[in-house]
Amino acid sequence: MNPRFRRIDGQAGWSLLELLIAVVVLGMGITVFMRMQSRSSGMSRTNANLQRASQLIEKHVESLRVRIARDAAAWPPKDTSYTDPDFTNVRLTRVVAGAISPKDGAALPTVRKIDLIVSWGTHTLDTMKVTTYVSKSF
Repeated sequence: MNPRFRRIDGQAGWSLLELLIAVVVLGMGITVFMRMQSRSSGMSRTNANLQRASQLIEKHVESLRVRIARDAAAWPPKDTSYTDPDFTNVRLTRVVAGAISPKDGAALPTVRKIDLIVSWGTHTLDTMKVTTYVSKSF
């Protein structure tokens, strides 16, 4: 046995204080690991919700453009709100307004400004808003 670790009274082994310190250090390490795991899981859930919201917006805009191109009665689009059947916790709201020219501020009768708001929770960060413009003639 290494002489550095030999006790004065001749006994070898761990003291109660050394065991207590080892348990505290191990407990702190496990706590930090669990917090990191929890935060990682929360961020993963947030990213999944953002991806679902962007997919829903993309799907909605494309279907709106196809409807307008195929059916003259679909113009102008109307305000609407619905829950997607694939993601029941995700709600999409469409707000339609007239568009104005950035050059002179004149109204553009064949263009509509559409705000698409997707929300999936009660927190303010659980919302995504996208503004797009849709024209009657492509």
